Amino acid sequence: MENKKTIHIGIQVVPMVVREQAFPVIDQVIAAIAAHGFRYAVTPFETVVECGFDEAMELLKECHAMMDGSFQGEYLINARFHIHTNEAVHWEDKVK
Repeated sequence: MENKKTIHIGIQVVPMVVREQAFPVIDQVIAAIAAHGFRYAVTPFETVVECGFDEAMELLKECHAMMDGSFQGEYLINARFHIHTNEAVHWEDKVK
């Protein structure tokens, strides 16, 4: 079953290295997310993306592949979803 309803996903990638080495890796992940063209916002703890559920899962897979492919170390990926059963989730509804 494919779900086309708009949701929000918060994605946090945490490379398990010293702080100065983490930021370039995190910046690469944010750039990859931005390249998809979805509406997104970078916050101090996560990058929040407005997209469909299937696209959100693909973003998570891509983050995992990027970390396994270029980072080659220990890391965490945290994800939070904001999903409404019957309606799309949009920025304006949350921050107005």
